[in-house]
Amino acid sequence: MLRVQPAGWRIVERWWNGNWGRLNQRRIWLSTDGETWRVEARQGDGDARVWSKDFVSELQARQLIREMKERAGGEWKQLGDS
Repeated sequence: MLRVQPAGWRIVERWWNGNWGRLNQRRIWLSTDGETWRVEARQGDGDARVWSKDFVSELQARQLIREMKERAGGEWKQLGDS
């Protein structure tokens, strides 16, 4: 599913856990507007709700992403151009 970002925001990186299905699929996005960093995550298919959290630094946002991927386990794949 294509993520539409608000004006001024761009997706920096995105990941997928490699699983298909309503319950097993997970995706994570890292985006920024140049000042704020946002982590968004979704469990399930394109109809599932997206959770998000904003950070003042890229380092804090990436730390949360690392923790989320470790907690979920599996083999996460970094996806290509957003």
